[in-house]
Amino acid sequence: MRAIKILTLVVLAVLLLLVAGRDHLLALGTAQLLRMRGATDVTVRVDRVSLHRVRFDTIAFSLPLAGDRLVFRLHNLSATYAPASLVAGRVRDVSIDSLALRLPKQATTSGSPASGLPLSLAGTAWQRRIPLRRLTIRRLRLAGGRTAMLAGKDLSLAMNVNHRGLHAVLALAGAPDTAPLRLRADLAKGGSLKLRLETGQEATTVSRLTLDAGRRGRLTSRFTVHLDRLARIAALFNITLPRLGGTINGSGSLATGSDTPAFSLALRSGELNISSLAVRTMVLRLEGTVRDHGREIALADASRLTLTNVQGPGFTAAGMDLPLASAWRRQGSALVLAPRPGRQWTLTGLAAAGWRCATLRLNPALTLTRRAGRTTLSLARAFRLQAGSISRGDLHLDGLALAPRQRTGIVLRPGKQWSADPGDWLLDRLVLSGPGRSLHLQPVTVAIGRMEGAGGHWSARADLQSQGVIIANGKRRLPLSSLAVHLEGDNSGLRGRAAFSAGELPGRLEAVFQLQAAAGRGRARLNTTTPLRFSPEHPLASLLAGLPADLDQGSLFLTATASWSATTRPALRIGIRLDNGAGKAGDLAFSGLRVRERAEILPRIRSLTPATVSLATLDAGIKMQDLEAVVRLTPSPAGPGPLVHLDRFAARLLGGRVSTSGLVLDPNRPDGHCTIAISGLDLAEIVRVMQVRDLQVSGRVDGRLPLRLDAKGISINNGELRNRPPGGVIRYRPRQKSSLAEMEITGYALKAMEDFRYNLLSAKVEYRPGGQLNVALHLEGHSPKLETTRPVHLNINTEQNLLSLLKSLQYSRSLTDELDKSIQRHYNVPQATGP
Repeated sequence: MRAIKILTLVVLAVLLLLVAGRDHLLALGTAQLLRMRGATDVTVRVDRVSLHRVRFDTIAFSLPLAGDRLVFRLHNLSATYAPASLVAGRVRDVSIDSLALRLPKQATTSGSPASGLPLSLAGTAWQRRIPLRRLTIRRLRLAGGRTAMLAGKDLSLAMNVNHRGLHAVLALAGAPDTAPLRLRADLAKGGSLKLRLETGQEATTVSRLTLDAGRRGRLTSRFTVHLDRLARIAALFNITLPRLGGTINGSGSLATGSDTPAFSLALRSGELNISSLAVRTMVLRLEGTVRDHGREIALADASRLTLTNVQGPGFTAAGMDLPLASAWRRQGSALVLAPRPGRQWTLTGLAAAGWRCATLRLNPALTLTRRAGRTTLSLARAFRLQAGSISRGDLHLDGLALAPRQRTGIVLRPGKQWSADPGDWLLDRLVLSGPGRSLHLQPVTVAIGRMEGAGGHWSARADLQSQGVIIANGKRRLPLSSLAVHLEGDNSGLRGRAAFSAGELPGRLEAVFQLQAAAGRGRARLNTTTPLRFSPEHPLASLLAGLPADLDQGSLFLTATASWSATTRPALRIGIRLDNGAGKAGDLAFSGLRVRERAEILPRIRSLTPATVSLATLDAGIKMQDLEAVVRLTPSPAGPGPLVHLDRFAARLLGGRVSTSGLVLDPNRPDGHCTIAISGLDLAEIVRVMQVRDLQVSGRVDGRLPLRLDAKGISINNGELRNRPPGGVIRYRPRQKSSLAEMEITGYALKAMEDFRYNLLSAKVEYRPGGQLNVALHLEGHSPKLETTRPVHLNINTEQNLLSLLKSLQYSRSLTDELDKSIQRHYNVPQATGP
């Protein structure tokens, strides 16, 4: 507007010089007038002058502006006028062939955006400020300032002013193969301004804007933008825009003439597409006030952004609801954004990388400051990120919530540099669950020591602490407590160390791991720094519920190493050392357990060294002592389960020893066999342990029991036992008279058993998977009670369910009953011969 006034003064100066009649003074007078208005570097060349028209060949000058300057250079300026209108400072037509403007580097406007409007649209005030009827600039070129896209481009301007209003067209001519661009402006006398951006020869509308200056200084607007047509404009400036689609319709209002003007803006779009982001509906509403002469914008509670059916690169969201109540303030050279406390951003139906999140909520308790290309995000303690019901396939994550425990800053610098302040974060308890398994994590404190990056590189260091985690698989639970984790990482990988306890058990474990993400490989090591110690107060069942065995005494040492890569199968090796273990396995009680085991679990199960197992005692109703076993695991050709080789087994039992070797078990095809060797079992010990009443036996037996394992269970066929020379004595003297004594043969047999001195005792043993034990005894000897020297032969068959027998420990009654039944039922078996 200042330039237009100066041009009008130039025309007035021309009239004065015409009156003086000295053409050569026109240029001098015009230059002097420009200097009086503050112009410098003035150049004026006059072409011709008449009473109603003046033509300048060249006008060039500079205007100082806030440490910079605005530079004008005009060629072939022609102005027509009526002498009477010059008194009012107006001309008819101004035509300029070429106008070059170099704008200052920075804008010089200040104050409130509302109070700084260049003109009022209401009434006819704008007509009085435009001192001409028609303005034509055939070639307009801009440079400097903020004209990067227009610099070097040829513009043209045509403006007409009449009693109905103002009509102007600013056009940008493109290359021969590009469409021209036109901005049409229509300012009606009633105060309505309509702007329309067009492209192409067919004048396709890109956007429309209507401004209405109503009463009481309120400015309202309505506009439409067709995003898919913006690419045509970009081609004029050699700019390639991302894929755009959709139409944005909006309206707004601005209350002018106030120190704190109020404004509102409403945008709505359907089927919006911006690059790789697609939105079905978008609604944006902004309401607020401008304060402190435009240095602060306060958005009210009604300000909100709502999106539905959002699809972006690698993610989708059913909806986004973002309250925008906040304050934007300029502090010196910095721009500060502070969302209003208590508001919550909500995303629903979020899906990414196979994961789905029902609801993601963010409490944006933060301030954002931007200064000289540096952006600082300051998070308050109330900042909180919370996710509900995250799932992937049959995995579910609930309770995820993250918040800082102090004010924390995140800084973004030029060159893609960023850093986060050291400090503590709190991760609330969460539950990760799947079919038959779950992980319950207690709250975690994350102490960040370093977190920074530049370009594609990053590095971080943090320490994590938690009261514990419970890992459950079916009925089995593994509680870990007092977790302390140290993590370090960068763009090449992740390294860390974790220490934890196994539930409330005394003892400590440590894990060290390294993950090389770029190479796709990693390794880890686990070991006990102090052994896990079991006790009645802290048994194994408190650590691993649901196991078939329990320990209430012992010290356990563990080691494990694992490695994996993208080109090889994962590898896992373990080592177990258990000392002085005691506990139960079902109905079995044991003590003095000692285990040494080193095995490979992945890629296949096999022993690295044969496992050694020893027990001081094993009580199954019948005590075994000094058990020793050597076990090997080897891969099975029949399936994933390993072959179990029982290379050696030995134990003391009933005053003697039992042993075996060479048993091979295949869980994929249960079929194995071995021979149990019996050496020196004490028959007196058997009777004592079994608590058989009224029976005394002496002597020892040796033998062999062929044992077989198959799908049905354990069986023994053709087992044999035989006494050691010279034999022994059997004395069976019931305290109560047997009902069988009335039978002569029964009485004879019982008489012989009162004092039977055998020199041969043999037994045939059969055992069935259901627990049925059949023993066929054959006795040879003599009995002094029969007062004969003739040999006596006696056969006895017994049947007993061994499993029930061991369970009840009622062997004495069973043996007595079996003896009576045998004599009553079958004296036809080889029996004692008469005198």
